[in-house]
Amino acid sequence: MTGRISRAPARLAGFLLTGALLAAGAARASDFIDTRVSFSFVDENVLVKPGETNPSNPGARIGGGDRNTLFFDNYNTRFSGFETLSHLVMYKRMPAYFEGLETEASLVLRFFLVSDRNTVIQDSGSYIRLIWSPEKEKDERNRSNISFTGFPLSGDRFRLGYSYRISWGGSPIFFKPASDLFRGGIPFVNNPNATPAFKFEIKQPCWYSFIGLKTTQLLNQEIQEEQTNYGLLAGWGIDFTRFFRWEVNGGWFERGVNPNRNVLGKPVHAFGGSTQIAFFEGIEPETSIDFRLYRNGPEDEMNFFAPTSYRPGFSWKAASELTLLGQTLEDPGAAGGTVVQKAMAGDVNLEFRWNRFRLFGDAAFQSLSFVLHNVPGFVPFQDFSKNSEQGPEFFAAVGLDYYFENLHLTPGLQAGLQVPAWFKGKLDAGNNPGTDMAGERKVVVRREGDFSILPPGENATPIIAFKAPVRWQISDFMALLTEVYFQIDNNETRLTDNAQGIAIREFQNPYRFGYNLIVQARF
Repeated sequence: MTGRISRAPARLAGFLLTGALLAAGAARASDFIDTRVSFSFVDENVLVKPGETNPSNPGARIGGGDRNTLFFDNYNTRFSGFETLSHLVMYKRMPAYFEGLETEASLVLRFFLVSDRNTVIQDSGSYIRLIWSPEKEKDERNRSNISFTGFPLSGDRFRLGYSYRISWGGSPIFFKPASDLFRGGIPFVNNPNATPAFKFEIKQPCWYSFIGLKTTQLLNQEIQEEQTNYGLLAGWGIDFTRFFRWEVNGGWFERGVNPNRNVLGKPVHAFGGSTQIAFFEGIEPETSIDFRLYRNGPEDEMNFFAPTSYRPGFSWKAASELTLLGQTLEDPGAAGGTVVQKAMAGDVNLEFRWNRFRLFGDAAFQSLSFVLHNVPGFVPFQDFSKNSEQGPEFFAAVGLDYYFENLHLTPGLQAGLQVPAWFKGKLDAGNNPGTDMAGERKVVVRREGDFSILPPGENATPIIAFKAPVRWQISDFMALLTEVYFQIDNNETRLTDNAQGIAIREFQNPYRFGYNLIVQARF
């Protein structure tokens, strides 16, 4: 559910906000939770002027975003950290009329403030839930129970995998082809239909299991009618000891039919599985905030942004995840045929604490087919040609910091190395034959829709980045964060005209030196 506030919708939004504030006394201090108000002063690259790079750097300014982050930032969340947003959560929980059964429901709306004239409202995981447990005297986190959770609008929080960066099976897995596949240079648009879901889960003190279903409607290009498509998800996890956990989940999804002419109407299926093992002592692995259900009851106050806790002595955690996927796409080497395109991703996450000193690191791997899994493919709905070559993405990053308790100050250092994913093959110049775009070229693929076409004969090179963050916690909910960073990335290119007026690709300045000054309130 997405909308933008203007005039009549603005009055409705104002009514909702006023009503929520008036009713706040019935729940907690407020029905708004997971609120982030960010004021930032940034410059992503002091070494360049506007127009010298693509995208252009406008210079020092108030307000930042994804362009002010590095490749290793925000590994376990969907957000950049610069957002101003809040979640309106209307929550209710009561015992049922039947012994051992509890009822729970939550209406969750995300208010994303893009600018003073543009606010996006989205459903952010509204749900209805039934929980049955014979152990009423225990806290829900420690007691056996069976639950049903229904997501009436968006099941995106119900995902597969474990680290958010390489999770899958969310709403983006259900794409919707545009009526004109390449109109405006954008081959696909997001599916405008809802992606509801439900989940059955069994929880025991040392293990859990679940099974769930997602549905949406996608246009069948062959019959020009919408059809229901299904996704089946399942998983389980077990704590073998107090410091060793093993989890497995997987799914199968219908993704509509292939719209390409040679295989028009043939079904597109996606399937796969993920597994994670975790060892820990004193630091239990946490689920991403973007997977969690939002509650807003007096007995269930959720502290989303609690500062890192430290205890005397040594504590640690280590987790590793592996995902293997497949999906049926057009086989470019067999007219009318399809083939299963395989994809792979994995990571290792480490964290060690000694008193108030912390050392942490992430390393991740993604095949190009995994990076483009939701498109799907480099050429949409088509597997890679046998004449093409592909390279995976790999990155590793380490960091350390120290917490000065009396000052509430945490300075740190971070460093990372990334080898970006790439594709090598023949590109089509289309209606622009007067360019050097045609022929065999190498393309750096950073994520869906973010490509850098390299000059002829050039190869992708590793990216090196360093960051020096300092966090000063002013109060329980407000912090001042300063970041200075430096990156060397010789894979960015831009299109320019040579002396003959032919458009050619040339490398941009590979050096990036920037800073972020952020005051952020989170509550």
